[in-house]
Amino acid sequence: MNNWLERYIEYVDQTESPIEYHLWTAISILAAAIERKVYLQFGHSRLFCNCYIILIGPPGIGKGIAMSLGSSLLHQLGTVNMAPEDVTREEFIRMMASAQKGFQDKKGHEVLQNPMTCFSEELIVFLHEKDVKFLGSLTNLYDNLEYGWTYATKNKGTDHLVGAWFNLLGGMAPDWMPVIFPQDLVGTGFLSRSVLVVANAKAKVLENPQIGQREELLRKSLMKDLLRVHQTVGTIAFSPSAQNFYGEWYREHERQIALGNPPVHGKNFAGYCNRKKTHLQKISMILAIARSRNFLVEKEDVEEALGYLNNAETKMEAVFSHGNKNRLSEIALNILSYISREKIVLKEDILRKFMTDISIDDLTLIERGLIGAGYIKKIKKDKKPGYEIIERGKN
Repeated sequence: MNNWLERYIEYVDQTESPIEYHLWTAISILAAAIERKVYLQFGHSRLFCNCYIILIGPPGIGKGIAMSLGSSLLHQLGTVNMAPEDVTREEFIRMMASAQKGFQDKKGHEVLQNPMTCFSEELIVFLHEKDVKFLGSLTNLYDNLEYGWTYATKNKGTDHLVGAWFNLLGGMAPDWMPVIFPQDLVGTGFLSRSVLVVANAKAKVLENPQIGQREELLRKSLMKDLLRVHQTVGTIAFSPSAQNFYGEWYREHERQIALGNPPVHGKNFAGYCNRKKTHLQKISMILAIARSRNFLVEKEDVEEALGYLNNAETKMEAVFSHGNKNRLSEIALNILSYISREKIVLKEDILRKFMTDISIDDLTLIERGLIGAGYIKKIKKDKKPGYEIIERGKN
């Protein structure tokens, strides 16, 4: 198999989305196709290929386009369990429990798994506002507990996931960071297990994108190889040269952290830096599987994966510099307070009241977040669009 990522980047060339969005979307597509069927034995643990990847940037630069193109390929594959973007923690776990399926390992034994992938263009809708319990569950699921994961409810019994596996690609504007993630959880748990991919502008301007036979041929080629990836089952290992390269990198990485020179500075990224080795191993595995490496990760795969992570890290610190400004999240809370007082508010009244603070695009983003978090709902009043507060304890 040729380089699947290179062909994918060629396939999406006629879009304005930043190249890094397309690249990390492609990595998430491959992870979704692999599911829990390939693992790396790392000491006492098994390491699987699931990733948590968050595309971050201002509205309108192409997060949604990048993710929808990737999601389309997974839907065409037809066998990947896709979670909805708006779901409660309890519903999500129920869906994962019902998504159980089996495969045969290399010895012919039936193996059960509960694989689930979510592509969430507005991460606030999926994760909700400061939903600590949901974040905690997703943190546990990332680690693919070998002996299963059990969730008990007060009235609806117990769900036991024997092969829990979750893969996430999300999109968000940087201003939503403090809304989704409580400050005391930043730098630990969920975010330390996530790769933050930041872009600030479109890659190009295309006034008339041209899609033709070339893209169709590329799509067919990508789908053919994606099916091959999906059918891959087995244990993967690092080749001697890959292990030597990884070992040298890891020792130097830890030495630099001890000296106070982590790859990304700031306490918000301490957890990520400590877990970078896991991100590197997972992405190296994905690249090797996409190249049909015969279950061997080669040095080239590790070098390429390290390059992708290093490039992403150059912009990670900007996430929290934006978040500290807190502009959009503060306005969202002010709008929520306004609707809460009035019960029903027209959209034009909000734009008039906050005209010096937000644009129509800003209000659209705030609207999605507040609706997704279950605070307001859309209504019509005198045939004009507006919003109504959702009283606690009511639907």
